Amino acid sequence: MSRAADGRSSIHRRADGTGWDGWISYGTDAATGKRRRRHVRGRTKAEVADKLKALEAARARGVISTGPDVTLHSYLAAWVKARDTVVRPNTLAGYRTDLKHVERSGVGNVKLQALTAEHVERVYRHVLAAGCGPGTVA
Repeated sequence: MSRAADGRSSIHRRADGTGWDGWISYGTDAATGKRRRRHVRGRTKAEVADKLKALEAARARGVISTGPDVTLHSYLAAWVKARDTVVRPNTLAGYRTDLKHVERSGVGNVKLQALTAEHVERVYRHVLAAGCGPGTVA
């Protein structure tokens, strides 16, 4: 069996013969270096292919998939990278500065699913303590 090219999705019949499995790759996680993939299932190959096409379209638009292990820092880093060709250089520099504030506040390693309002408040307090004004915090 041949392997799909990098960045391509793959579809395989389930081992028990009850349906089809599909996987889409989202590259590697910056923090762990592990490959990030999303799995979908369906009763027919066409159904799985349709689901994968929708995920591929979202990936092409820069929509970022969030799983249970995605941290705030890795999500925001991917978001900033996706904006690289969309916004002006000064805006991008501001986004990178905001990302540094998240890192330095100690909230960057929090998983998105565990993120609370208290974590966001901690980032706000850190930015204010760094000498930035309320407008910057907002």
